[in-house]
Amino acid sequence: MPAARRVLLLILALLLLLLFLAVPSVSLAQVPASPSPLADAARQLAAKIATTFQPGDALVLTHRNLSSLTAPEFASFRSALENELIGERFAICDEPCPRGHLVRVTLSNRASDLLWVAEVSSCGIPTTLMVVVPRSAADVPPRLLTPLLLKKELLWEQVGQILDLAIDMDPGSKAPRLVVLEPTQLVFCRKDSEQWKLADVYRLPLGRPLPRDPAGRVRFQDGLIEISLPGLDCDGIAVQTIKVQCEQDTSLGWISHSFPPPLRSRLVPGRNHYEAILLAGSEINWKVPPFYSAASIEDEDRGDTIWLFGSTDNLVRLYTEKNTDPETVFSGWGSDLTTVSADCGTESRQLLLVSQPGDWTEADSVRAFELQNQQAVPVSMPLEFPGPVTALRTDADRGTAVAVARNLKTGRYEAYRLTISCGK
Repeated sequence: MPAARRVLLLILALLLLLLFLAVPSVSLAQVPASPSPLADAARQLAAKIATTFQPGDALVLTHRNLSSLTAPEFASFRSALENELIGERFAICDEPCPRGHLVRVTLSNRASDLLWVAEVSSCGIPTTLMVVVPRSAADVPPRLLTPLLLKKELLWEQVGQILDLAIDMDPGSKAPRLVVLEPTQLVFCRKDSEQWKLADVYRLPLGRPLPRDPAGRVRFQDGLIEISLPGLDCDGIAVQTIKVQCEQDTSLGWISHSFPPPLRSRLVPGRNHYEAILLAGSEINWKVPPFYSAASIEDEDRGDTIWLFGSTDNLVRLYTEKNTDPETVFSGWGSDLTTVSADCGTESRQLLLVSQPGDWTEADSVRAFELQNQQAVPVSMPLEFPGPVTALRTDADRGTAVAVARNLKTGRYEAYRLTISCGK
């Protein structure tokens, strides 16, 4: 190789070496990892909780997932929050924990973000701590960006307890007719000049006293009536007056007419919940714990029907015909649920209506959810009620629902029709 060429190559090599030394080296270890939104939210919420208590205090954490996060994602957030609190020198303990401070953590969806809420009490003073995590439009399900409007219309109110209520249209006069199921009787009313007028009352032939908090269902369609109470089944007609036949029955009776294939179950005598689930016309017998309410939705993607049961252990379980065990379990909901249809243009959507958890001393709310890949996505804001919701079921046309609530201020029972309006 000529000497001139060797010199040129040597100069080029030196220039490359100088260029390499002039640029700071970057390694993967030096690139900070982007914190996940869940971990960042856990860190923010833990910091706010830490300002409320003293280091070394014991905390009892309870969690509710009312968001569209999957179970693994929510479990990741729970773990991250506990680790952050331990890092703040708090002790995490399980109930019963006499000296532990209760921290209620709830995660829910809003139109374009996630909301973490921690309810704490320090020195007897309740405090609400919140962390908002914005999300891009790509992270939000399309239908969540245009939420539906859940509305209520007062149908009937009275002093006596309402177990259930149903409305039917008179095929001749087209005037609405109404039946109210009470613990000891069935009340039949007709509408005249925009006013409900009493038409008849039927005393129920109860063979034994009902439980203190009874449950019951009435179906009223095309003048035909079906009634289900613990240990009592009735059927008949209500046109001008009530004509009903009842029999003492502890066998399997209907629990809801909203199911495409009827489900058969039994109100437990002396209690206010159901047991023994059977799908009429088949051998399906789901392993369902005792439950208060049930609902069904047609799963168009799978081409079958799914059922949900609000159990007495405060969990909602999802079943299909292909499996006797639950495929999904939801927590953080109340014990009352039902379904309703919403016609949005050319699209009909089947929605799940769910009450919030609570007791008989608290005001309640109902919210609409849509099931997407067996995950519940909220599609409406909570609809507030003046007291606890005591009954929630689908009306005969499946396009509306009926909710019964006990007004905490007046003590009266109020029955509402619930409807869905589609957002634009």
